[in-house]
Amino acid sequence: MPRILKDVDHADLLAALLETAPLDAIEAELISQGHDLDELRARLRGRIVISQNEKAYEYAVRQEDVEKREKTLIAKWVTNNFPFGDGDGILLDAGSSCLAVWDEFSRKIGEDITHLSFWTNNFQVLKRWASSREYAIRETQLEILGSVLDPSHQAFFGPIARQALTPSSFRPKAVYIGCSGVVFDPNEGILFSYHAGDRERDFKQLLFQCSCSLRFILATGKKVGAIGAHAFDILSIRDVSSRGPIYLVTTEPEPETREQFEQSKAAFQKQEMAGRIRRAGLDFHWVILDSETGEQKEHLEVVAAPHGGAVTTQESLATV
Repeated sequence: MPRILKDVDHADLLAALLETAPLDAIEAELISQGHDLDELRARLRGRIVISQNEKAYEYAVRQEDVEKREKTLIAKWVTNNFPFGDGDGILLDAGSSCLAVWDEFSRKIGEDITHLSFWTNNFQVLKRWASSREYAIRETQLEILGSVLDPSHQAFFGPIARQALTPSSFRPKAVYIGCSGVVFDPNEGILFSYHAGDRERDFKQLLFQCSCSLRFILATGKKVGAIGAHAFDILSIRDVSSRGPIYLVTTEPEPETREQFEQSKAAFQKQEMAGRIRRAGLDFHWVILDSETGEQKEHLEVVAAPHGGAVTTQESLATV
């Protein structure tokens, strides 16, 4: 079992897990840690149970099927184009794009890789883990970052994440971050949209502050150039980490959203935008994938040590 039970509100978590996972997959770990099952069940009354939040839960689940092909193509690219090996750590954000990344890693576990360590606030990932019958998956270490379940977004939030990651002995090879939109603006920076709420904002910003070797922002084409009611500038985050490059990985846009996509792309290539990124000390890459094949079509980059131009274009990526 993942180490989820000593730091979280046990009753909330047990209530949620009982809706989606076999009871015997949970009870053994609870008993081994000395918990009283009858007491925990008694505490379930009046607690968060997903069936009581049916509309919010159904919305979150439906997101798994929205642009599923594009999310899968992105997930394949970010897991296949960089070397991962035994002992590597992976940090996954909430959301369906990061769930697709988990699914890709799951196919590798037990075949190409045998020992990975995952940290996540993604309840959908936890459900996948709990329902898996694969021995290699069940033996994979899974740490839950959060103590409060947000059923609308199938995500855990709370101070545990910051306590665990700043500072931390956990040094993930890669951090995967979902978003609801991303916009490049030479005057305002890199605007990163999220759904709502201070807890989600704080967690997203933490994912840009923690130390790692690679950082990925996952966005289907229609999210580029789309700005929601809630957003922050990545370049203005206090203590944003410059260790390891950031990769924005997107698919090509559909015709109805191509204009906003191209506007944001043009803004990214401006000298002013490159200057803001460099002043933040970041290496920022934008990889655009073919929406049908998943092959890389374009790779734009701004690196902290300037090459003399604003933005360079590469045909292929160097091995990281």
